[in-house]
Amino acid sequence: MIPFILATSLFAVPLPARAADRAPALLELFTSQGCSSCPPADDLLAELAARQPVPGIQIIPLAFHVDYWNHLGWTDPFAAAAYTRRQYAYAASLGDASVYTPEAVINGSVGVVGHHRGAILDALKPLARLGLRREGGRLLVTGLRPGLELWVAVAEDGLSTAVGRGENAGQRLAQPAVVRALWTVAAKGERVWVPLKWEAGWDRHRLRLVAFQARAEGAVVESAGSCAWLDGPS
Repeated sequence: MIPFILATSLFAVPLPARAADRAPALLELFTSQGCSSCPPADDLLAELAARQPVPGIQIIPLAFHVDYWNHLGWTDPFAAAAYTRRQYAYAASLGDASVYTPEAVINGSVGVVGHHRGAILDALKPLARLGLRREGGRLLVTGLRPGLELWVAVAEDGLSTAVGRGENAGQRLAQPAVVRALWTVAAKGERVWVPLKWEAGWDRHRLRLVAFQARAEGAVVESAGSCAWLDGPS
């Protein structure tokens, strides 16, 4: 079963006007600072989030930094073993023989090379939208469907790292939509209140909340649009 998590992310770029009228599509990028092929995919993720080029669809980006590049000379500070396990679970559900970076997974059901713009755009399909409302340290998620897993998230934008070793040595890499935390939420009924938690190193002015539901085999069947605030959470 694919381990979906609740994530919070902040994006420096404003969403286009009337984003609420667009149907969401979830774009997950599996990436690493130790992979020389990944910076173009990171740049593409940031561009798609900023431009929102597909009529009627709001692209919701999440970047998962995997840890299997860390032994090659550079430890990615955003990498987590849980995100590597998530990618392996996707490989199993999609019938892939191995994992690789950069990989983009769209709506939990299609995997393509993470810097192949055309393949990503072709795979984007609209999802139903969940309702999101933040009140203080809680997030209200509404419109839930029974029998599905709920994942709600924390991600951060505007991050960059000077890479000292490995394939990207000497470069300063910009990292969009970095997933900082990911967890599942037990939910019964059509709505649930989710307690939120923040760590000291996160820039709260650059955070966004994303929630989505998925089947056990991984396909995402509901997705919430971003829930952003510019003055930072309390």
